[in-house]
Formats: sequence, C-alpha cells, structure tokens
Amino acid sequence: MMLVVIPNAERNMKIPLILLDFFLWSIYDSSYLLIILQEPIINTDLYNQDQNDTMVYSRHGGYRTGLQLILAKMIIIMYTLSRIQPLELQLLNVYEIQNPDLRLNCMRIIAFGDIHMAPANAGEIPAIDTADLLIVTGDITNYGNRLEAETVLSSLADLNSSILAVAGNLDQPDVATYLEDRGQSLHGRGLVFDDLGIMGLGGSNYTPFHTPYEFSEPRLASFLASGYAQIRVAADFILVSHAPPVDTETDRLTDGSHVGSSAVRTFLEERQPLLCITGHIHESRGQDKIGRTIVLNPGMLKEGGYIEVIYETGELAAALRSTVNTA
Repeated sequence: MMLVVIPNAERNMKIPLILLDFFLWSIYDSSYLLIILQEPIINTDLYNQDQNDTMVYSRHGGYRTGLQLILAKMIIIMYTLSRIQPLELQLLNVYEIQNPDLRLNCMRIIAFGDIHMAPANAGEIPAIDTADLLIVTGDITNYGNRLEAETVLSSLADLNSSILAVAGNLDQPDVATYLEDRGQSLHGRGLVFDDLGIMGLGGSNYTPFHTPYEFSEPRLASFLASGYAQIRVAADFILVSHAPPVDTETDRLTDGSHVGSSAVRTFLEERQPLLCITGHIHESRGQDKIGRTIVLNPGMLKEGGYIEVIYETGELAAALRSTVNTA
C-alpha cells in the first residue's frame, strides 16, 4: 500500500497552464510547445504529416487555417486532460520514481510462528525480502535450546535480517535469553517505529503438559505492563503474544474448549491495541475482535500460515495469508 501526495500547487496550476497554452498558441505560431509540468504526454511528431497534406500540428511547421489549428489544438488539449484526470493516478508512478521522499511513513510487516524447527515455508512468502520487519510469534523450536533457535533464525535472516521475536512455550528459557542477546526480543519489551509501537509477550499460561516456558497469569500481566510502559507514547500499537486471549476464535482446541490467557484478554480489553498477533494453538487459525482490537492467529508456518500487516499514517490493514494454494 502506498500513498503519494501531489502538492496542492501543482494540482492548482496544471489545468490553468494548459488553458493558458491554448490561448497563447491560438495567437502565436504553432511551434509554441505544450505548457505542462511533466514532459508532454502526446508525441506531437505523430501529427507531423499526412498523405493528403492535411497537416494539423507540427513542432516546427506553420499552420493552415486558424480554425483548423484551433480545432486540432482543442482535440489535443481534451486528450491531454483525459490523460491527467485524476491527477493522483496520472502522476502516481512518476512521483514514486522521481520523488521518493514524498512517500508517507509506511510499514509492511510479515508475522508467523509455531515454526517448530521447520522454517522452509517462510521462503514461499511473497516479497518477504522487502518487508520492513519480520515478527516471529514463538515456538521457534520443538523443546529446543538456543543453538536450535539460532539455526532457525539464521535461515530466516537469509530471507530478511530485520527480525523481532518472542519465545514460545515449547522453547527452552535460554531461547528467550538468546533473543535478548541478539537485540531481537519483544518479550516484556516494546519498540516504537515513528507512530507505531510494537510490544510482545513470550511463553504461555500454564498448560497440562508442563512445557519449558510457562507463566502464571499474574506474571504474564506484569510482562504486559512492562512492555506497554515502553510504547505508551506511541499513537498506535500492536501486541505480539504467543498465547492468545481466552474465549476467542483463536484459542479453541479441537474439542471446543478455550485455553488462552486471561491476562492477555484483560490487557486487550483495557488497552485496545490496533492488532494482536498470536499463535500457540495450531488448530485455531482464525480471527476475532475484542473491542477495536483485531486478533489474528495464522496457525503453523509448516501449514503455510502467516500474517501480512500494512501500517500507514494511523491506519492499519492486517490479513491472514497462506503459502498453500487453497484454490
């Protein structure tokens, strides 16, 4: 998504200049060039001659009758106007190439998780190499340590080195330490990118399986408070939480029971981020909404699930995507 601003001065001047050109051209010789702010849209050489000697416009030639030339010029101007309306669409590509500084702040994020030592599908994500940021939502390994996490993250860095992550409940605690050492951890932390804050929560609430990286709900709430304190100045923010909020479409097991975090849900209800990116419950790929907060769980990367986020000057668009062709 790209928004390109056309300066008001140019909007206001373009049509009057073309009309001025028509007036001057009707008085002076026809060699007077089109007055427009870009290079001429019409290749006037195409009008140079005709087999029946009915030349109507020439860059260097004279003119036949005033009426013929005025009529021809009106046709050219009408065609020109049709090509530049709307001005935003006509000038979009020109300004993207010639004036990249006019682009407003725009951020494209690719997020996925529950990798479990199988990162290959990340390479199938379209334009992953040009994303501004990759976010990994946890379970990088399968009960693995920092060495295994390094293997996965190195393969992701070959695709795009701008990575932030949290450890999941199936990662050993030293994976979280490894992310901190690399400056990539979002767990209990927050970063601000212009107007957008991104904060994170790793691990999960307690499970019956006593996995390596679990916390009590009060402890999860304290991590959330710590992360929020670091991004509260941001106009908008995103929460990246391995554990989904409880009682949503993103935390449901196959038997229908909800196993998400009450601390995460309370935080979303009270703080209302634009988006919560989550994971943990593989079979609960889907989306839900808590107040204004959109909650997305892409499922396992191995099954093709990921999220694409576009944030631009206060507006956010996010969608579940898949590398698997479901057609």
